Amino acid sequence: MPQELEEETNLSEIFRAEVNLLTHPFFALTTKDVLKRQKTEYQAVVQRDDEKLEINWKVSAHQEYGYPGPFGKKVHKAIEQVIEEQQFPVENPIRFSIYELCKRIGITLGGRQYEQIKESLKRIQATIIESKGTFYQKSKKRWINKTFSLYDGIIFKGEELNNGEIAETNYLYLNDMYLDSINARYVKPLDYEYYMNLRTNIAQRLYELLGVKFYGISNGSHSYIRYNYSTLCKLLPLIPQKYLSKARKILDPAHEELEETRFLSKVHWSEVEGEQDWYLYYYPGKRAKEEIEKSKVPENSTKAKVNFLGPPSSSNKSTEEIENLVNKMVRVLGKREENKGFYYKIARHCPENVINMALSDTEAEERSGEIEKSKPAFFGYWIQELCEERGINLGLNLLENGKGIDEKEVERNESEEGEVSERHGSSNSGEKEIKQGQASQEARNEKGKTETGHEVNGTEEAEKTTKRRAQLMEYYRSLSPEKQDEIDDRAMENLNDFTKGKARRLKKEGKDPLKESVAVKADFKANRFEILRKEMTPDD
Repeated sequence: MPQELEEETNLSEIFRAEVNLLTHPFFALTTKDVLKRQKTEYQAVVQRDDEKLEINWKVSAHQEYGYPGPFGKKVHKAIEQVIEEQQFPVENPIRFSIYELCKRIGITLGGRQYEQIKESLKRIQATIIESKGTFYQKSKKRWINKTFSLYDGIIFKGEELNNGEIAETNYLYLNDMYLDSINARYVKPLDYEYYMNLRTNIAQRLYELLGVKFYGISNGSHSYIRYNYSTLCKLLPLIPQKYLSKARKILDPAHEELEETRFLSKVHWSEVEGEQDWYLYYYPGKRAKEEIEKSKVPENSTKAKVNFLGPPSSSNKSTEEIENLVNKMVRVLGKREENKGFYYKIARHCPENVINMALSDTEAEERSGEIEKSKPAFFGYWIQELCEERGINLGLNLLENGKGIDEKEVERNESEEGEVSERHGSSNSGEKEIKQGQASQEARNEKGKTETGHEVNGTEEAEKTTKRRAQLMEYYRSLSPEKQDEIDDRAMENLNDFTKGKARRLKKEGKDPLKESVAVKADFKANRFEILRKEMTPDD
């Protein structure tokens, strides 16, 4: 065995792991699974821009080396720590010693361990990842369709280098896409000591996955992450179980450990109606929230200690992006030119994926013949519902009764955005229209002061409505599952005649009304808010 220099290794308390590898499966979690597994595959249908896409992430083992398992994962985590300590930007090759990897993993270096680590590194290099719209390249803000490996090459100490010399240490060459992702700061800080002290591989994997997902809800209205059990099994990965008792027997020990260590505050299981599947609700604990706050560090660090930044949000859109969204709304909704003021307001303040979702739902409701008034009226109501779920305030007044809206209310909001000049296809004209709307808003705010000195401000009222609904939902989530079911049943019983008939028809067809009909879902939510309001303020 080549001699390794037993140099002092400073173990980082925090290391930053690449996000694509945290949110997608790669390593098997049990030795038993390694022996059976040849590939792992995750598939989903997502909506990006104005189209639905089938995405796929597939990890395939090499026939000779086999599938990477729990020990290989420990080796890769040690490599991530080595990467963490490189100067930024990180460059190939990465120098490392087997001795320091052993120390990071927590094992004593011997002949067997030396060969184990070498075999694990070769196995990772030989494992193929196929991404179809699943690997996010942050530097170019795009989703990748490509086949690649995490490691492009490994030269061990004593082997010949490209220049003919003998390597005096070990060299690791990261794949270009993987390296680019690290240097683009698409990483998530992990507490290495906490990670290594977790007793089960499943708990470690949930810590990786949920840590990223909790970051995504930290500024929103939701207080939990929900997964279908079948989806979670693909993402971890685990072999799915047919019976709930067996599924819980595998996952609950990891849940309990994460709750005991305050990464999770609670976990809730519930059945998926009409399917052989279950929902899992994960609520972040004190540790998870503290990690999110600690990760918000300045971007100008010279080391590779960088904060997690995910796919771009829809805030601070460029004029061109706003123009494209407005044109998309005009194409789908087929509304008059003067309604663009309303569309500009939506385009400026609403995330693009939510706009696409609302447009898609509007088209679906029109095809089913369920829109009673007009597409813009329904769209205006529904997009505010979707935004309120996410804690986004659009400053509209379209949710007065939860049953639908008057088209005049849409037109009033449109006119309040200011007169929109006729466009000639240039971005300058669009920018002029946006500034006109902003000037009109400022004028209205000044004019809106009443004789009592208060401002008549629809945005202020909308903010109060958003805050009230957030409080009601927080109260709802604090209730027991039995109480939540009771409230949901009462909300369904109170549907209006139209949505009740729609729900009845869908149930006869074996479909879930809340999933299949936007109108039923909207009426149900309005009823639930009213029930919760009365529950919280019984004297009203």
